[in-house]
Amino acid sequence: MAALLPFSVCAGSSCKEIGPVVPEVHGDLDQAVAGALKQPDATVRQVFRSGTWRILYVTSTQADGAYLFYAASPSLTPPVTMWAGAARHDETAAIERWVQKNAFGIPPDLAKCFAIYVTTHRSM
Repeated sequence: MAALLPFSVCAGSSCKEIGPVVPEVHGDLDQAVAGALKQPDATVRQVFRSGTWRILYVTSTQADGAYLFYAASPSLTPPVTMWAGAARHDETAAIERWVQKNAFGIPPDLAKCFAIYVTTHRSM
């Protein structure tokens, strides 16, 4: 059974990583994302959240994995922006700035959490 796990890199903040996604939620998120991406087999693998904001890591057989940024429920709103690709260990600050610019209004703790995760904890 999946559980909410504190993301240790961001200890003390409200940023959380959910992994693996709880099956009941998984289907709802998969449906919302599949519609947004127009990829019927899109699967949500990770969810980061802070306040109303969510960052979903999504995979598909038709495309490389990508992170979708939502200011509110993915079931109600389209993604604000999307990020995909690799990041080097020395790019944390640059990625955090990119997130703040392209996902305007995102909580600073979530932008930082994401930047740290993709530059130091994500397996390539």
